[in-house]
Amino acid sequence: EIIVSAGHKISLDTAKNVVLTLSKYRIPQPLWLAHSIAKNLSNKVHYKL
Repeated sequence: EIIVSAGHKISLDTAKNVVLTLSKYRIPQPLWLAHSIAKNLSNKVHYKL
């Protein structure tokens, strides 16, 4: 869940569009990156077995 609000000289729709445009993934990037690294390591371990 992402909470977006209107601010000084920016409407709610514009704020929402900026956030969605700058957000590459639906979850925060640090969490996505950690998941991606863990998934890659898991695949390597399973491949070696």
